[in-house]
Amino acid sequence: MNENITLETMPKALAYLIGKVEALEGILKAQEKSPVPATDSWMNIDELREYLPDKPAKATIYCWVSNRQIPHHKGGKKLRFLQSEIDEWLFARKRKSESKLALEAEEQLFVIKCSYRKLHFPHSLVIKVNILCLIKFVLKHVNSIIRTLISAP
Repeated sequence: MNENITLETMPKALAYLIGKVEALEGILKAQEKSPVPATDSWMNIDELREYLPDKPAKATIYCWVSNRQIPHHKGGKKLRFLQSEIDEWLFARKRKSESKLALEAEEQLFVIKCSYRKLHFPHSLVIKVNILCLIKFVLKHVNSIIRTLISAP
């Protein structure tokens, strides 16, 4: 609206302004809802020490780097750490629950049992035994899941 506002055109101009304000409010609300991507930043060893929750010693970080336990980048004589990689590394280090550890142990035992059977039996018998072993393994876990679901309040 680029025309002169008079008393007769005032309601129309006011409605125009209200519409524009509502449109701007909608844009602002949409921007608030959408997450702002964090800029990935590089850290040196001192910044990393401050960033990590337990504030490890420099020697500890150097040991992690030496053993390739922590993601890092080396340029010349300087160590650099990318914040997004450190965040992923921190989340990956969380402890597993007892049930998760037990399931992983059973899976490993299953693999070991099947490998052992392959060494001592003819090929056709190994396939039958492996299928039976797999069915037993699946049924055991289905039963435990069903029991958990039934006993849950």
